Amino acid sequence: MVNMMDQPPRGQVRCKICGGTATQILDHICGNCLKKEPERIVQDLTKKAHSESRMIPPVLPPQDPGGVTCYECGNLCRIKEEEYGFCRLRQVKNGRIHTRINTSREAVGIFYFDPLPTNCVADWVCPGGTGAGYPQYAYSPGPEYGYKNLAIFFGSCSFDCLYCQNSSYREMALKGKPLFTVQEIIRSLDDKSACICFFGGDPSPQMSFALSVAREALKEKRVRF
Repeated sequence: MVNMMDQPPRGQVRCKICGGTATQILDHICGNCLKKEPERIVQDLTKKAHSESRMIPPVLPPQDPGGVTCYECGNLCRIKEEEYGFCRLRQVKNGRIHTRINTSREAVGIFYFDPLPTNCVADWVCPGGTGAGYPQYAYSPGPEYGYKNLAIFFGSCSFDCLYCQNSSYREMALKGKPLFTVQEIIRSLDDKSACICFFGGDPSPQMSFALSVAREALKEKRVRF
């Protein structure tokens, strides 16, 4: 028979290090142990969790001493021959960095429209949600009802958030698809397309594509980014 006195209160677990009870955080490690042994926790447990979540290497941005440096994002991966950078879009072959796609003309990911005002993190200051800057920067003096935002979700990322809500980007980067082009983006814009946002994953591994989209879109119409 289980001694109920040995069970932690509901909503709590036993800490793996000290055995005390605590709200479940970081793979059953309590806050006190995190404070006492932060180096051990970070080096051992978080690396293990990140390794399991990424499934396929590299687990950290590669820094091979003899590798080729990629300057596309802030990770500055130094990639060994035949291996991939952290974004998984770039690989070194014959001493040079190769990408699975032409990143200035095509991108891995998806795109779709959201009606304005949308759930943008900047909605409280964005012209789409406030009309700020009307008429130069907004289509209406208040929230831009009837207009829409083109959301571009990139299928690669330079971050490694353990509890990422958009972790599907990892599968996209590994497969190198789905693909879309700059011209597909431009053709999708109409008179009700007020702005374009880049997210996902984050834009930096495919920044050259985002810049190409911005340049081409501004030639066609007034649009925000």
